[in-house]
Amino acid sequence: MAKDSTAKVENKAEAKIWESLISEFGGNSMFRADEKARFSMEGVPLPSIALGAACGTFELPFGKIGLFYGAEGSGKSLTCLLAIKETQKKYPKTKCVLVDAEGSADRKWMAQLGIDLSRLMIVNSSDGVEIFSILCGVYNDKTGKKTKLGILDRVIAGELDVKLIVLDSIANIQPPQEAGRSFSSNEISPLPKFLNRSLRFCRPMLAKAGAAMLTVNHLRIKMDGHGGTYFPGGNTLKHQCDLIVKQHPSTKAEMQILDEHGNKQGHGLICTCEKTRFGPNRHQAGFFLDFRFGVVRLGEELATVAVAFGVVQHPTPQSSWVYGEHSVKGKEKFGQLLESDPKLFKEVFDKVKANKDAGVEGVLEVSDEAKEAAKDVEILVDDEA
Repeated sequence: MAKDSTAKVENKAEAKIWESLISEFGGNSMFRADEKARFSMEGVPLPSIALGAACGTFELPFGKIGLFYGAEGSGKSLTCLLAIKETQKKYPKTKCVLVDAEGSADRKWMAQLGIDLSRLMIVNSSDGVEIFSILCGVYNDKTGKKTKLGILDRVIAGELDVKLIVLDSIANIQPPQEAGRSFSSNEISPLPKFLNRSLRFCRPMLAKAGAAMLTVNHLRIKMDGHGGTYFPGGNTLKHQCDLIVKQHPSTKAEMQILDEHGNKQGHGLICTCEKTRFGPNRHQAGFFLDFRFGVVRLGEELATVAVAFGVVQHPTPQSSWVYGEHSVKGKEKFGQLLESDPKLFKEVFDKVKANKDAGVEGVLEVSDEAKEAAKDVEILVDDEA
């Protein structure tokens, strides 16, 4: 009994010391691991259910940075625009920010996709210093104090409501080392050096603001004679990202989306999750991307994910798709059933999320084409980008 009493006194004293440390150094810097709210996965919705399943999260959590890269025309910018649309739907009062470093924002196209243009702010610049000054504010190097507040400063202060920042694209950012230089000047790794400081500065501000960032990048072939590929920003950018997804458009005829005149309007998209801090790496997902409307055939997509998470039964390719009292032959027809009944769609998706939260690891079945695409995702990034 005496030992128990002594232990309780020691535990109380120890707890008091920890509470004092937390109070002294700030609860945002140090906290107990059993504070569940500190590990919240709430964030901005990813535009594809299958993509979310492959990445280990159906939302990019606040404070995190994601990157989509791939071949030209694969749908990188469209994927980020659709994330803006879904964020606006989830948070009806919030605004999103699109950093249009390529100067390619199309007002008509964004409206057609369903984006509320009145709640989208455009930063039209490729100047790296200007971009991150607008986002994070301007410091006086001598005094260490801010002379201008940025967007994230205003969000942290509660003056603005911004949940998502999209940067399109990394490859088009001009670092300060290149500004005002002659064409013959050659700087070593200017973009990685600039991104290293800028993103390390931006990340904690995103967390405090309760916002997330999605970026777009290009796929480039190395010309040094050794082969391989890389993306601008190199390892510096790779290390700063919490989520990296390579997009690979399907080349199969049956995976193309054509209009009434036979012109291509979209394709099946294979995504390989190269890096995620929310689940195992290298999982893959496939979905259909229509350049005019966004992600289509959502019912089929949900059906595939629901089977992977044990919500819908489909044991063999020849068997029916079964959920509760519903039994349908063929994924296309089962997908149409889900899309025709929003209540049923939500019910199935909610059960998928519940199973995921309970620890079910849903690995999606992928095509042979996707397996081939996965062989090409060992990106040889270096800091020469």
